[in-house]
Amino acid sequence: LFICENCPNVQEMDLSSVNFIRKFFFGRQLVPVEGHFEKLRKFSAGKIDWNTFLQLWKLLVSIKEIELAVIVPMFTLNQQLFEDAKVLTIFEIQDLFRVNKRIRNTLEKLQINSFKFATFEAAMYFLQEFRCLEKVGTIDMENFSPESREKMRDLADRIERERSLTVTLTDISDGFLNGI
Repeated sequence: LFICENCPNVQEMDLSSVNFIRKFFFGRQLVPVEGHFEKLRKFSAGKIDWNTFLQLWKLLVSIKEIELAVIVPMFTLNQQLFEDAKVLTIFEIQDLFRVNKRIRNTLEKLQINSFKFATFEAAMYFLQEFRCLEKVGTIDMENFSPESREKMRDLADRIERERSLTVTLTDISDGFLNGI
């Protein structure tokens, strides 16, 4: 939080090794100044909680690359090394684009090691909102039905052909990781 509040003109921020367990969160609302993070082009962090992610997302109007290990609903009080990834609903996706309309025209690369959506429709809506996105991953299809997994594979193939957008998928439903 100290870095983010006191470096509003930073262009690249790599906080992926802030501490040993790589948890990145504010704990309170960020107090931005006018133009805060307008020059930020690349942001990297380890684990980030939903509230912190949403606060940052609002400010990232010119961002080109975001790299995260995982978005979690919130950090637990005990010092667990593993928290489950947040599963994004279509309503939360709509909130993201409501609070930052400009990001859909700037973001080119979004890498989240475990990126989960509640439904195929939520993932599809998310992907279709971007105009400049070239690469996104890794979308974990664990919550999808078998039919939705097939739709997601088809969508990834289609948007790669039509828009040159590479989507990395994982499917651990068969007991093994299958990067697509």
